[in-house]
Amino acid sequence: MDLENFKYLTKKDTVKFVASDIDDLEIAREIIEKYSLVEKCAVYISPVFGKIELSSIVDFMKKYNMNGVNMQLQIHKIIWDPEAKGV
Repeated sequence: MDLENFKYLTKKDTVKFVASDIDDLEIAREIIEKYSLVEKCAVYISPVFGKIELSSIVDFMKKYNMNGVNMQLQIHKIIWDPEAKGV
């Protein structure tokens, strides 16, 4: 990740963080805050499927008042078998 690119972000851009554990969430939170990403662009946190509980992400976001950050799910992996192809 080239952090210098954050200075070029606009409201037309999106930054997505993919988290597999609480440490990943903490790094994402620090970067989001340090670079004021919520004020610059759309920001998403997405779980690595099967590696972190969705409730853990929500609890973390609530704990740190991560208003303006969206949680993105791979909904097809929830609806169908995560190993299914073509869905």
